[in-house]
Amino acid sequence: MKTTFLALAMVFGMSSVAMAQVVTSEPATQEPVENVAEFKVIEISELPVLVKSSFDTEFPNSTIKEVQSNGSVFKISFTSASGEEQMVQYSADGEKVQ
Repeated sequence: MKTTFLALAMVFGMSSVAMAQVVTSEPATQEPVENVAEFKVIEISELPVLVKSSFDTEFPNSTIKEVQSNGSVFKISFTSASGEEQMVQYSADGEKVQ
């Protein structure tokens, strides 16, 4: 009987230890994802051909005012043919991002 009781006590004791979780009170610190790469102004002539072609097809007769890039995304600020100030983003392969 003592052996059975001792065995059960060990099983229950071990299972409670196995299910215990460590909890810390330290807050998690993580940098915002949006700060990964900053956008910098570039020349219109530096736009990849696929980006320029996609832009010209989607916004004919528009005037590009400024281009910014973070290396993989290109932001184009422009005045549309109807005179509206707009902004569009493209990936380096000419796909619209947003």
